[in-house]
Amino acid sequence: MYSESLLPLREVTSRLRILGEHYLGMREIPVDRIVGSVDRSVDFDQFFRPRRRGLRRRLDDLREAFGDRPVPPISVYEPVASTSSSTAITASR
Repeated sequence: MYSESLLPLREVTSRLRILGEHYLGMREIPVDRIVGSVDRSVDFDQFFRPRRRGLRRRLDDLREAFGDRPVPPISVYEPVASTSSSTAITASR
């Protein structure tokens, strides 16, 4: 199942030795770099396609509501490969 699912953040962090977090500011990130979710991992597959019909309708409504305006940024956790194994927090659209 996990090969097609987003990973829950708690599963990822339970395997890492997290020593801290750092805010890195607003950055654009490619969607294909996102591998998990804090609390929506069961709602989307690994390609961010909604898994439920109701969620598809909701996303369509949001796209229509935003139109050409930018979507608000999200918070992203990025494991950093270093001796401290810290986690960086970034925001993206």
